[in-house]
Amino acid sequence: MTLLRASQLPPGDGDSVFRCSRWRAALLALVVFSCGVGCVYFGIRQPAGVSRYVGYYVGAIVLVGLLVLQRYITARFRPSNWLARLNASGVYLQFRSYLNDVLPDVDETVVFIGYHEIRSARLVIERTTFADAEGGRATKTTRFVEFDVAADVALLAKALSVERARAAPSEHHWYGTSSTLYNDYPVQVEGPSFVRVRWSATPGASKFLEALKPAVQIAPPLSLFEDLTMLAAQTPEHQEQQLLKLAAAGQTMVAIYLARRLYGFDLTTAKTFVDRLRQSGVA
Repeated sequence: MTLLRASQLPPGDGDSVFRCSRWRAALLALVVFSCGVGCVYFGIRQPAGVSRYVGYYVGAIVLVGLLVLQRYITARFRPSNWLARLNASGVYLQFRSYLNDVLPDVDETVVFIGYHEIRSARLVIERTTFADAEGGRATKTTRFVEFDVAADVALLAKALSVERARAAPSEHHWYGTSSTLYNDYPVQVEGPSFVRVRWSATPGASKFLEALKPAVQIAPPLSLFEDLTMLAAQTPEHQEQQLLKLAAAGQTMVAIYLARRLYGFDLTTAKTFVDRLRQSGVA
């Protein structure tokens, strides 16, 4: 197992690359833009009055929303948009989110795992049930590819901890300075020998495992179910463990929501609390 900077990766002309879908991002942009323009056109066609201004107002909101989504969409078309690469000798996994490509390329953000270091790989489907804002029950389903590795994962675990604790860099725009860092961490270490990848790339996890099959043993898929509706009755230590687990699995908003329900936090305090758990790595 080797840690690399993204710029250190060898040319991968023959690699199988798995990345977040570009055409879906383009389709989303097209749909949102069309809705915005359609609302404005609707307003233009109305006689002077409330209907016209409603069309203008809704169209403006939709188009501003497209500006908010701009980074999410454009990031899909950058070279940094990839999650996994396969070549003849092993697997490259990028544990820095493609959404955070504003961070400088001086950090080790890619791990290479040789096929000989992988005991097995499998699909893991986690279904987490929690109480929603109306007091009902909601279920979140997350798909992972999990590697059982023979290599020491300590260095990877340390690199993941450093990545989660990294501060957002300042970005200068025509309207001022901002700092944005997405709480998106697709790779995590589970226990002493498991590396888990939250799968959001295309082709899907099943296709990825099929590509691995000639070189790696593929274990049967695993389905896990966890009910968090009774979390309030647990000890504070157990609550924090579950909130950290949710945040590490990319379910940050669920973790923040549960923190507000459990402790009576406002949104800002709950977000700070979950960020602190993530950075401290309490588990």
